[in-house]
Amino acid sequence: MKKITQQLVVLILTTLINTQLFAQSTANESLDLVISSTEVIQESTDNASAAVRTITIAYIFGQQPNTSGFLATINRELSIVEEYSDEMNQYAYFAERLSENDLDTSDVRDAASQIEGIGDYVEINARSLATAIEADDQIEATRLIRVLNRYLQNIQRYAEEARDNAEELKAIPASFKVRIELVDYAGNPVSADTLPGYVATNTETNEFFYAGENQGDPIDVFLNLSEGTYRFDAYDGYFDGASSKVVTLSSDLVNTDGEIVVTLNYWSE
Repeated sequence: MKKITQQLVVLILTTLINTQLFAQSTANESLDLVISSTEVIQESTDNASAAVRTITIAYIFGQQPNTSGFLATINRELSIVEEYSDEMNQYAYFAERLSENDLDTSDVRDAASQIEGIGDYVEINARSLATAIEADDQIEATRLIRVLNRYLQNIQRYAEEARDNAEELKAIPASFKVRIELVDYAGNPVSADTLPGYVATNTETNEFFYAGENQGDPIDVFLNLSEGTYRFDAYDGYFDGASSKVVTLSSDLVNTDGEIVVTLNYWSE
């Protein structure tokens, strides 16, 4: 019972910490953590490959292979690979949740799963190699060395593919949902439907974007504005209108509802 309680406390603390980290992160920061995780995995895989080379050379040249040291190195490096493949998966999930672009990180998460699965095979075959060497079974030892090298190369390949995919996802320009809010001279809210419509002009390209341009869309919402600086304007009514506002869209402006609110001052004659 005590052990179960301790495990529950650890689970709760881990969840709270991860939630706090999640709230303080951005999608690109999470993707950076995916990339750094792949680098750790590649480094540990290099170390494991070096251990295979060392015991292979010792065995070929009739030295006394240190099988226990070999297995200790393999197990240590595989534990790191497993830990950081879990990190890859977690931060890929965070990036997907935090992104304004509906990022698809499934390729990264699939690579993490493949890496973890291959790691299990490396561990099994490393033990078998140690046994074959201790039994001086040259044919089996040679086969297992090839198998281990192939598995370790596959881990490297999946880590590299995950890294490249994360870099590609980082390069996708962010897009934002922007909602127009009207307030009168006293700061009181005014219904956005009071005015005929709203337009956003990209100040660099002079391209126009219209709120509610698709039938059924809210009149005051721009659904997919890319990163950049925009001037937001309202169409004038018969005897009323609103001020303009220039805003540079960024993740820092996104509220808890997943949108950026741009407030325009309403006026009427």
